[in-house]
Amino acid sequence: MQHKSVFITGTDTGVGKTYVAKLIADSLRQQGYKIAAFKPIVSGGTADLKKLKAENVYSFKHALAPSVAAKLEHRSISIDRILSKYKELLSKNDFVIVEGIGGLLVPIKKGYLVADLIKDMDMPVIIVARPGLGTINHTLLTVKYAQNYGINILGVVFNESKKMKTGICEQTNPKEIERESGVPVLGYVKYASLLRSLRSLAMTDYAAMDKKYVWHPFTQMQDWQKAEPLIIDQAKGCYLKATNGKWYLDGISSLWVNVHGHRKKELDQALIKQINKVSHSTLLGLGNTPSIELAKMLVDVAPKGLNKVFYS
Repeated sequence: MQHKSVFITGTDTGVGKTYVAKLIADSLRQQGYKIAAFKPIVSGGTADLKKLKAENVYSFKHALAPSVAAKLEHRSISIDRILSKYKELLSKNDFVIVEGIGGLLVPIKKGYLVADLIKDMDMPVIIVARPGLGTINHTLLTVKYAQNYGINILGVVFNESKKMKTGICEQTNPKEIERESGVPVLGYVKYASLLRSLRSLAMTDYAAMDKKYVWHPFTQMQDWQKAEPLIIDQAKGCYLKATNGKWYLDGISSLWVNVHGHRKKELDQALIKQINKVSHSTLLGLGNTPSIELAKMLVDVAPKGLNKVFYS
């Protein structure tokens, strides 16, 4: 199993995150895995905790966004406390299923969204969506935001949260969303039934693919082919995470990357903003606004006498 945890989020509240999380937990338990369910924050009652048999850190009386519910009860939310509980569960179980609250943009506290918690937990997500009319827009918005935020999406599960008649809309929405988003549809849950299908989350053998398809620069390839290569799947700050689940200090790209580190929010958002305007340019016979703006900013902070920027 490649992943030791998964975060269940949704396109909205009431789409059936708890039900889908329970189905996945039950399925993994039947396969012999020791599973922990974790719902860090719940608001508006503890019924979902009982259904999922989930661990919990914060429970609020009012069915509101955590930032508002906590304020009404004169309480504060500690992200460190949530992360500590998650790490504890991860160390004691084969797999941890975490259920979010609402969708990705629900504020947990000022300046901190559910999407930020997912990033800090370093987890892939499954998005639960309604199958009916309107779900294409809601689901694609959720997918695109997650992708732009650097969140790994395992796939989408459609859930009938109530008894309904299915028509052309419900039959075609999954394929439309899969095509437009590039994200796989993992399954379709009929009302009060089991998953019709759940695609395997088995690990791709990237080491074998690397040896077959990649020629590494500055590398003795005969030695590389004999060794078991370290395959990096993601990075955060000055650390790299390999497909074996272990974290390593990034000492390779430190000269040009680790001044700020990987996945720095401000840099990532600036890159997304620029790439949505101009993704690249040779500057041969033309100029572009991002390079002009950057040049001015660099000259403004450069020592006196350095008045031009040369783009190589």
